Parts: sequence; structure tokens; C-alpha cells
Amino acid sequence: MSPTIESGDILLVDVGEPGGIKGDGVYVLTVGDSVVVKRVAVKPTGRIAVSSDNVLYRHTAEEVERADARALHIVGKVIWVGGRI
Repeated sequence: MSPTIESGDILLVDVGEPGGIKGDGVYVLTVGDSVVVKRVAVKPTGRIAVSSDNVLYRHTAEEVERADARALHIVGKVIWVGGRI
């Protein structure tokens, strides 16, 4: 998620509504045994776009139907990032 989040940054994640999308933003998701941080946006069509801010991975953006959002295994929404300056 560089440049938004760098390796070693500390994230504060709102896990109050696990599995729910609370608007556009940066979310923590699980994919198999891995934990990933991705940008999630709800399109005007209702589809959900999942992408990375890192230009090296932007080509891997995916879209899913809102009804299939539970398949994303969303842990929570990132509400704060802290790191080195």
C-alpha cells in the first residue's frame, strides 16, 4: 500500500463491524492465511473495487458484486496510520 502505508507502520483498525464495508477507504482483509491491506471503493453501479495504492500492484485491482462482499473477508477499516517521518 506504499506510499499510503509503509512497511513497519502501525495501523489502528476499526473492527466494530467485521465483514462490513463502511464506505470507501483502506481496509484489512484476509486472503487464505495472509493478511492484506487494500483500498476498497463502492462504485456507482454498486460493485466493490479492491485495489492497492502501490503502482507496482495497481494492475491487480478487482471488482466484486456488493452481494459477494462477504467473500472479501474484511477484518476492519483502517482509521489511523502511524510511522516514521
